[in-house]
Amino acid sequence: MRALSLKPIPDFIGFTDADLSVSPDQWGKLIEKLDKYDVVVGSRSMPDSVVQRSVFRNLISKTFSKIVYEILQLGVRDTQCGLKFFRTDIAKLLFAEPLVANRYAFDIEILLRAKQLDLKIAEVGVNWVAKNGSKVTLSTPVEMLITLLKIVNAYNGSKPLQYQYNKKTLI
Repeated sequence: MRALSLKPIPDFIGFTDADLSVSPDQWGKLIEKLDKYDVVVGSRSMPDSVVQRSVFRNLISKTFSKIVYEILQLGVRDTQCGLKFFRTDIAKLLFAEPLVANRYAFDIEILLRAKQLDLKIAEVGVNWVAKNGSKVTLSTPVEMLITLLKIVNAYNGSKPLQYQYNKKTLI
């Protein structure tokens, strides 16, 4: 994602989970919000969201989301839904420096960078269907909690980007 964000591309850039838990026919409702927002995230926590997954996955997801919400105060209820879109200039800014996080929790770090830069973030309800063959295992929540702690430690009282951000240069 970081390498892609540094190349010349269209007005927006995004990513989704490889298993397409959120169907491509829903992407448009997120992309259209980029006229007013810098970052738009798909969410399984909005009133209009429809989620089909096991009780176990639901419990783990909601618990982790609550922990992230309380610790980082990002203003985003579902940081882990694998569908996110960014204005291209914003993606280049957010992914310009290496991330502390890897694998499942890098979304959190990107959203933290966006919050610390006072960017506009929208959360949009999606229909999400768990797919067979998911890479999420019993150890995944533990890995994600460890990564969350690394993010908190890395950004404790500091700005996420070493260079000055000037919104006027991006508009």
